[in-house]
Amino acid sequence: MRDFNDDIKYVGGLSDSIGFFSWVLADNLLFADAVFASLYEIPVDDVVKGMPVETILSKIVEEDRAVIARNTHEAIISGNTSASSYAVQLKNGGRKCLVAYGRCLRDSNGEPSVFTGAVMDAVMPDVTFGSNALEAHCRAAYEIASRNGDVLAARYLKSALALVSGS
Repeated sequence: MRDFNDDIKYVGGLSDSIGFFSWVLADNLLFADAVFASLYEIPVDDVVKGMPVETILSKIVEEDRAVIARNTHEAIISGNTSASSYAVQLKNGGRKCLVAYGRCLRDSNGEPSVFTGAVMDAVMPDVTFGSNALEAHCRAAYEIASRNGDVLAARYLKSALALVSGS
């Protein structure tokens, strides 16, 4: 039998950077761990007790909310995996780009019951967007500049990102 400990150690480096959550649809309460709370700048006690999903959505920047709501709704209806990248507004005025994956589990009657998933900082070196490494690095640099409030650098990096991504 193969020992997967080496693989687990590599992934273990990521485990402290991935936040996990479960949203109980019937109660409209989202429960999450400390990493999730940190990524959204929410007190950990609040997410451990459960909070309305609207509180989490309010942390997402206005221009990304509709897409996240649509993706989540489609995943709840279909049962398929949802994968999204979006920005959250930070208390210091900056933004942080996150990547989230989720799926809606069904109860014994086949009804949507719990939407569960994981979220991580998109700037993590092990998180990539597509297969374009230059695009991933430009996106990471742009997110760092935005997070640090370096408006001029962010503007130039956004232009570079548009150029390398073809958009």
